[in-house]
Amino acid sequence: MADQFDSYRTHFYCALCGGPFAQVFRTAAEAAPPKAPATASEAPNYCTNDNPSPRLSPASGAADPDDIDLTNGFNIPVEENHVIPEEVVLENMGYAASRHRDHRIRASEKGLRRGIMSENGRTFKAYDGRRISTKQMRWTMDLRALIHRKAKAFPIGGEEYFTDHPQFLTGRGRIRQVDAWADAFANYELEDELRVDTDSPYGFQVYQEFGRFDSEFVISSIPFHEQCWDLLAYATEVSARERGVDMHYDPIGENEDILWGYLRGLVGISGVAKWLGSGTVSTLHGPRRGEVITRLGEVDYREAQGSGEGFQWRHDEGLHWIVADPDASATRIFADPLVTSDKAAILTNPPLCTSFDWSKHRRAYNDPFYFLPPEIKVEVFRYLTSTDIFSFKQASLSVHSVEIPSLMYKRFIQEEFDYYPPLTTAVRRYEEGSLKFAENVMVDWKATFEQIRKSIRTPEPGDGSEWDEIDISLKNRNRIWKIVKPMAEEFVETCPSVLRQKYGVPVQQANRTSVVRGWVGTRSGREGVAESAYFGDRARPREKSAEKEEDEDENEDENDSDDEDDETISTELVGVRVYLSSAKEVDSGLGLLRSDIKEESQIVCGLGFLIDDYEEEETQIRRFGRRSFQYEDIQIPTHKNLTGFVFCFTENVVSGIRLVFGDSRHGSHSTISEFSEPIGKWGGVMRKVIATPDCRMLAGVTGFINSSGFIEKIGLLELTLERRPSDQFGNIPVIPLQVDLTHKESSVWKILPPTNVRFLEREGPQIRNWRLHMAEWEVWNSSYEGEGILPSPSPRLNKDLCEIVGYYDNEFLRGLSFIYETPFGRMVSTAGFTEAKCKSTFPLSIGERISAVVISFGVGGVHGLLFVTDRGRKSDVLGPRYAGTHKVFGPLLTGPLSTAHRYDLQGIDSVVGLHYLYDNEAQRFLQLGLILLEENSVCMGQNLPPIPFDQIDDNSLQWEDGPPPQDLVVSREAGTLLADNDTGSTYTGWVDLLPGLKQVLTYGQMKGIRFVYADNNRRDKYFGNAEGIIGDPYVQNIDGIHGEKVIGLYEIFEEESTIDDESRMTMSFDDVATESDTSGYDGPGLMPRLWFLTDRNQDKCPLHCHKIIEADGLRGMKFDFTAEGIQAWLPIYSDASGKHETRFPWYHRGFHADRHLPSACSVTHEYFEDIRGRKVDAVKGYINRGGNFCGLLFRRGGEWSENVFGEMSAFEITMELGEDEVICSAYTSGTTALALVTSKGKCTPWFGKVTEEPEFRGPSARHEAAVGIYGAVERKLVDRITWKELGLLYGEAGPNCRYKPRRQNPSIPLALQFPETDPQTTLPWYSDIHNKRPDYELAEMAGQKESTYWNSKTSFWRGYMAYDPLELEQIRVFVNRHVALRGIRALRLRGTKKMGVTTMGVWMNNRDYIVRKSGKMKIKGPAGEKITAVNVHLRCAETEEMVGSVQERVVGLEISTTRGKEKRMFGCVYPHSELCGQVVTKQLVCKDGYEVVGFHGVFCDLYLRDIGLVLCPITYPTLFPNSGTSRATNSQKLNGHSPSAHSRSMSNGTDSTILSGARNTTPPPPYCRSRRDSHYVHSPTQLDSE
Repeated sequence: MADQFDSYRTHFYCALCGGPFAQVFRTAAEAAPPKAPATASEAPNYCTNDNPSPRLSPASGAADPDDIDLTNGFNIPVEENHVIPEEVVLENMGYAASRHRDHRIRASEKGLRRGIMSENGRTFKAYDGRRISTKQMRWTMDLRALIHRKAKAFPIGGEEYFTDHPQFLTGRGRIRQVDAWADAFANYELEDELRVDTDSPYGFQVYQEFGRFDSEFVISSIPFHEQCWDLLAYATEVSARERGVDMHYDPIGENEDILWGYLRGLVGISGVAKWLGSGTVSTLHGPRRGEVITRLGEVDYREAQGSGEGFQWRHDEGLHWIVADPDASATRIFADPLVTSDKAAILTNPPLCTSFDWSKHRRAYNDPFYFLPPEIKVEVFRYLTSTDIFSFKQASLSVHSVEIPSLMYKRFIQEEFDYYPPLTTAVRRYEEGSLKFAENVMVDWKATFEQIRKSIRTPEPGDGSEWDEIDISLKNRNRIWKIVKPMAEEFVETCPSVLRQKYGVPVQQANRTSVVRGWVGTRSGREGVAESAYFGDRARPREKSAEKEEDEDENEDENDSDDEDDETISTELVGVRVYLSSAKEVDSGLGLLRSDIKEESQIVCGLGFLIDDYEEEETQIRRFGRRSFQYEDIQIPTHKNLTGFVFCFTENVVSGIRLVFGDSRHGSHSTISEFSEPIGKWGGVMRKVIATPDCRMLAGVTGFINSSGFIEKIGLLELTLERRPSDQFGNIPVIPLQVDLTHKESSVWKILPPTNVRFLEREGPQIRNWRLHMAEWEVWNSSYEGEGILPSPSPRLNKDLCEIVGYYDNEFLRGLSFIYETPFGRMVSTAGFTEAKCKSTFPLSIGERISAVVISFGVGGVHGLLFVTDRGRKSDVLGPRYAGTHKVFGPLLTGPLSTAHRYDLQGIDSVVGLHYLYDNEAQRFLQLGLILLEENSVCMGQNLPPIPFDQIDDNSLQWEDGPPPQDLVVSREAGTLLADNDTGSTYTGWVDLLPGLKQVLTYGQMKGIRFVYADNNRRDKYFGNAEGIIGDPYVQNIDGIHGEKVIGLYEIFEEESTIDDESRMTMSFDDVATESDTSGYDGPGLMPRLWFLTDRNQDKCPLHCHKIIEADGLRGMKFDFTAEGIQAWLPIYSDASGKHETRFPWYHRGFHADRHLPSACSVTHEYFEDIRGRKVDAVKGYINRGGNFCGLLFRRGGEWSENVFGEMSAFEITMELGEDEVICSAYTSGTTALALVTSKGKCTPWFGKVTEEPEFRGPSARHEAAVGIYGAVERKLVDRITWKELGLLYGEAGPNCRYKPRRQNPSIPLALQFPETDPQTTLPWYSDIHNKRPDYELAEMAGQKESTYWNSKTSFWRGYMAYDPLELEQIRVFVNRHVALRGIRALRLRGTKKMGVTTMGVWMNNRDYIVRKSGKMKIKGPAGEKITAVNVHLRCAETEEMVGSVQERVVGLEISTTRGKEKRMFGCVYPHSELCGQVVTKQLVCKDGYEVVGFHGVFCDLYLRDIGLVLCPITYPTLFPNSGTSRATNSQKLNGHSPSAHSRSMSNGTDSTILSGARNTTPPPPYCRSRRDSHYVHSPTQLDSE
């Protein structure tokens, strides 16, 4: 179980309650039995309930066995539960989550979060299993979800729901325990038993989708617990009843698009997940997932809010109850929620002492309620909630002694516990008389209220037993209700039924009226009411006939049908009345002590809309909010209409307002707006919300008014206009009921931005309160200013941007200054903090434009900015250069591949400004975006240089400033690669070492490197972390300005610490980075430092170093790196250095070839060394059809490599190596044949024909060992490789080296008999047929025309290949490109890494074949799937003269498997088409008792002529090809069989095996053939020497 927890990577949260979807843990302990709400021992049986808790078995009271079952996914061992350090908890949280947590902590310190558990509690690996059971946690696995149309995957059957809505609501589902997947039914009607597996047709990805580059911001699905959804649906019923409205449909289920828009505004994605952002895959192209942020602080009083923040669920102490099942049936009082009078004494508190004389208390004289009689105080209670009454009692001493009437507790129960249906149902039944008790026994309402209140309270911290009296299921239900009830109120308040029945909206308009642009503001958690004001057209009341009134109950649906249109009465909005509160009301209403609020300050508390009704004589007024005696009226001007408002927010309420008017004379698409005078208190943040007149009309407002009478949240009711479905140009798009909440429209601004520019979305983390965080903007074009700003009497000031100054440190961009030239001198506009560690200035010329921008950002905010002008000038990165993700905004350039993090600017787009969110506390930019202007005079991208971070190399690494010129050549093998590199590189860059190099500074242990040039105008080049390292760098001076030239590179060992010669260097090595015990993060590895050899410092080489490169043609270096350190480097040469031996890739490792290589050749090589602890245990040799050696392939640890030395072919010979056996020498015969010799004296056959005198290749010195093989390639032909030279690579043999040198032996490998002849067809074999197992049977081929093969003018070959059925994964058919010869040219089998690849036919090159999707077939061999039959489509000769010609060939295959799978693979358009001519079909079927283990056939250079099956008896243990493991030997032992005589005869003398097309057994039976029929012999002298 510990492994499961340690592999826990990600977590997803319910969009409604913020709770987890599974992957939450408890200790495997028995859950403690619940205590009754009363603590007295004499508590009656009634208080314990018949079913007190789901944690115990109702029948026996025994503990649930699942609670102690370690195989249960919720449980971990008790001993493994420990406290997680706070730094690890904070590391797990993104900046947005930790920032919100700090705000809550500060609010708690100010006493603003009373009754909510502290944020400073301990965090454990799991919850205490004694406090919660697995049964109570099981609900977290079930879900439903809203899925958007843009999602790539959704449940099967969901397509039909996308026809009417852009999203749909799924049925019941379940979260998967892998990756980010869930499974759900498309609808409740389709539900049955849900099947969850890897290939489930019901699968979809939660919140985001892996592999999408925009996954940081795109939401494809919004999931929530099924219980939370049910509770939300129940809340809508309650909200409708409170408004006295009959609901004839589900306002949520019928309006998924409105629900999506609401929830999408409450869900954000912050940054990129840390385990994927710097994982084993590139951050550029790897799966990316952000931190899911839910609720965005919408309900701040939600308890345990912090547990749902971060990349993992936090198991905070005392917060186990938030994962308890909130279903009503899971609570303790489900059976008996009411407390009767005879059982109530034990549950109530003793009566308060009333003997105290309150009149003598000093505070009583200042109590304004002291002189009121108790009856008046009780009357006041009727208008307050229970929480308000208890606060009232604590605030007033005279009220404290007033007894609350018993029936008032009944009101508390009905109003405040309406989320618990068993209780409200019991109260209703008691009132109706259907629930009866014993005689003289009544319900004690106070005791009932106290029982529930005590069951859901938050106890004082203790030893844990204090939670035994708490009903955690009911407490969690109460928490979720506080979240979903406000949402339901807003849904119901704006649903068509409420609009029609309560506000008189016509039916046809009510269905098209909604809150389109989201809400302005957020609810603080205070009491209040959701209300609306509708000022559009109204419906004429329907008159009911007498007959209908009599049958009203029976025909309720008919009388109140939503489908029947109403008669509409037109109305006209003529004015708006704004109600204002005085400063004293503001001060007392908000509960603030503000000395800066002046007496004349007023705040908006309500709105009134003056309406002229054409059937009413007097002007009507529709009110929203609270009325007051102070108000201002604003008349709607003639020819204008109200389109929206500008709201100003101060202290979380609407404090000021301005009306926005549109002029119908300007057209419906006009963006020109006029504003009224500002009313109310201003100085806060502003947001403009308008209904676009081209498709919508403002019809009303809706929002939340708190108990103090101030507007906390407000939205516009917009009527979506009806459109024709089509016009002369085609179909007209349907107007959506919701619009995307863009940053420009949904942000609150310090000054409203201009409207005639285009805003791009901001980059950076999605913080919770971004819609309430003040956004700012800067436009450096003088002709643009904020919208709605009152005109100034002075003329507009012309300004030209002349400088951009950035202030930053090692982590973030801290501030920006924009300096303008004006007629009156310079003007400075500042954004952010201007006192930072670093400062960088980017000057601009008059008329110079910004044409491209690079923004780097991460989970904590914006790291830096980089500007590129239309004149090709680039600024430095204003911030840490390599921190975060770099997104490029620039014109699309043709040429090299661009990064995926890019926004393509159009040719007419000009960057004219920035807009941003700034955190003044943390002094950093949270988000930053661009402002664009379309200018026809702009023509960008033609002469621009490469934009930094825009291009990528072959490994998808971002070039930090473009690739090197084409006349420079990057070495094909790394100069040095960071050992055990698990982080992967993100960036790459290059540096020119020749002109004017002054200094090289190395930071840490190659954590960063900087190149300084003598020319001050030339920017330093640095890579890695060259800015944030503590300590002095490692400096080397180079006088490049006077001609000193770098000609080589040395690596310095770690033993080197100091060098006395000052002209060399002073080095201080950092400590080796080790794995953190707390964070689990592996720090960057260590790489040897570099020392640069020049033509003037050869005598100053440091100690403890070795030479890597020395070449006159060394021109530069390429570095692969991250922001944390260098990962790899490569040398760069000029073209003139191509003849130098240092170009050979093995040179830098200290290896050398055994021959001098031609200077003009290209080389390939392969090492014999172990890779990741896996040694070479087998080798394949490949021979082309000319009989010459063409390649080798090595197997390490039982897996064949993907890298081949040379080229593969269809003729292969395999040699197995034994334990501790290595390749130590070789024989060559020119370049046509090769044989390898091992350390145990075994020798392969000749790979190829011997054409020259054999030559032994082995180390000549005892201190050397063979470490690899090389080959010089002269040229390549189709299916042939020509070697210029073959030989071994030698290196120094260490004391423990396994590559021991051997003396030359006169015995040499025997010649390979090539080709061998098939006696049946008289054709040559192009396969190692000697290795065919005796029990393998070559079945009859489909054509079987032996006489036509040798009689033909075409050169035919016989082919054979075998495979392991349990390792086969894919069959590929290669098709000839030439239409005249269209047909199957080769057949290739690909298996697991243990099997590798084998081919029958010509080994294909890319230019000679095509592989269609239809030419690939998957076979699940490891799962037991096997081939059962093959239908072969053969083209026949049309005339007798064409028999044996190219007309006869295989043109198609149909393969069937044991799982009923069939696949057609054709080499032409269709096998029976005219192009193929006459085609016959032959079926090849596996015989009973046999299985298919391979294919054999006849082929030529152009096509496959014939094909047949290779069969093997199932009862015999089989030997399979291309793997070093065996199933045969174990099967023999289990069945009592011994190895066959054939195996025993081959096991004499050696323990190695050579196979081709067959798998060896374990131990592998070695071949030791005679000179007549064997490929090679082991001489006695060789074996004795071992």
